[in-house]
Amino acid sequence: MSRVLHAAVLTVAIGFGNGVANASPTPSQGDQARSLPQATALGDGELTLAPLAFIQFCNAHADQCRPAGESEVALTPARWSEMAAVNAAVNARIAPNAGKDGFKWSLETRYGNCNDYAVQKRSALIARGFPANALSLAAVVTGSGENHLVLTVRTDRGDFVLDNLRGRVVAWNLSGYKWVKRQSAAQPRYWVSLEPSRAARPTIARTAPPVRRGAEKPVASASAASDPFSNESWTLRGGVDG
Repeated sequence: MSRVLHAAVLTVAIGFGNGVANASPTPSQGDQARSLPQATALGDGELTLAPLAFIQFCNAHADQCRPAGESEVALTPARWSEMAAVNAAVNARIAPNAGKDGFKWSLETRYGNCNDYAVQKRSALIARGFPANALSLAAVVTGSGENHLVLTVRTDRGDFVLDNLRGRVVAWNLSGYKWVKRQSAAQPRYWVSLEPSRAARPTIARTAPPVRRGAEKPVASASAASDPFSNESWTLRGGVDG
């Protein structure tokens, strides 16, 4: 065997010995993005009545109700993992408390209801760098007819739900809920009705009424008596269905 041929054979053998020839190609960013879940956009409608407890929450935690950042998240594998981690962590951290006052939404409690889960998840994602404008508390009705509060995340791949009644993040249209209203993308102190059959369209910038300085409260377009969510009869269950 010639010296040149012997050297070539030896190089190949060393390559196999080091596992080089058996190495798998690293997935590209495009492959990773295509593996992410896909949803549709949950369409925002006109201004509507904000829950009374939400107004109290904003008065107590003004920093949680300020507009900031883009109105949607560029969904990446890292961002998806953060959403899943926050959903799981807060679900595990708070024990359900059916006797808790539904008017008091807390960022600190470890015994609470759906309101506390939702606001703590939103706060945790903001702390991780998610834009506040892309994170909206949303009022829904469960399949059993209970009023319930969840967190929605607007992304470039649709809207997803962080929920204390399930252990994983899901697309809004796979939640099984009736969607009623949520925070506006442009102004988190205001709420808009939800129109699942339409593509998302921001209306708050054109229709938001002026806010008096020192009294930054959403102006309702309906009376409290006509709004089933004004009495804060939210779902008190805290179970996680995995």
